[in-house]
Amino acid sequence: MKYVDSLKRYLGHSDKTSKILDLGDYYGATDSQVLFMLPKSYFPEGINPDEISVNPPDTSFIFNTTKREAPCEFKFKDLINTLNEVPKVQEYEECNECDGFGTTECHCCGSEIECRDCNGSGDGDPIPNQYTLDSKYALSIDESYFSPSNMDKIISFLIDLNIEPEEIIKMTASIGLRPHIFEVKDVIMVSMPSNDEYIDMDLVVKIC
Repeated sequence: MKYVDSLKRYLGHSDKTSKILDLGDYYGATDSQVLFMLPKSYFPEGINPDEISVNPPDTSFIFNTTKREAPCEFKFKDLINTLNEVPKVQEYEECNECDGFGTTECHCCGSEIECRDCNGSGDGDPIPNQYTLDSKYALSIDESYFSPSNMDKIISFLIDLNIEPEEIIKMTASIGLRPHIFEVKDVIMVSMPSNDEYIDMDLVVKIC
């Protein structure tokens, strides 16, 4: 059950991703941001068919895209330590007036205007003792850039699997903005890189 629960934490909301994925020799789960894959050998008794998606997304393209020649290797603890360099910011409730969109309808003419309650931020009251990684930052790995939130999911997944800090992560990078593959032993995780055109290079933390 442990491995089933580990995958279930990262299920999405669509028909294709709301259940565990049967991916050949692997079972997987995705929240449409990161794909997590565990070998079927981890599940000697299998998985209840009712918990498996009957219409999984096609993931074959992930492994068929052109890759860079040499993968980048780094220790799991290096990923943890680098993510710790990203500051955390206060989390807020959604603004009650604009439901978090930052804009409302003008009562006079019906046009869309900046919400006066939150000044366009979409934020309501701060959530006590609740913080999140600053999304303006990015992690640089082998000339590719990743969102802190996606790397945090990978770290949480590996911690849940009791992966040791000294274990080596191998990242195989695709050419361009295509899925990048992270491997630790026989565990596979896949994440899309961020478009560097929209990244503030002063807010980048680097692994390798």
